[in-house]
Amino acid sequence: MELKCKIEQRLNDRSGVAKSTGNPWRAADFLLVWKENGYDRHLLVSVFGEDKLANPLWASKEEVVVFLNLDAHEYNGRWYNDVRAWKVERPQVQQPASQPVPPQSNDDDMPF
Repeated sequence: MELKCKIEQRLNDRSGVAKSTGNPWRAADFLLVWKENGYDRHLLVSVFGEDKLANPLWASKEEVVVFLNLDAHEYNGRWYNDVRAWKVERPQVQQPASQPVPPQSNDDDMPF
């Protein structure tokens, strides 16, 4: 899923060591905001991985496109949403539609 939004705030930096592999990990939460029907909408997303967090767009306040994975998991009989961002990039610039070129007249084909 893609969301065109602004990154409003960085929250909750976390790090640790994976029990299964012993490898270090890093994560952070970000508050995203966008306009919908004239109202601000907000979404809290998590970003895992040093390589993903290294993208300087996470620190920007400009409009970006965030790519999301949405999932839910159960724990002790309750369900929890999991919203993870896996990529952020600048929006693609829309190229104006090219205007059709009118056919050129050829004076040699004129009947007079």
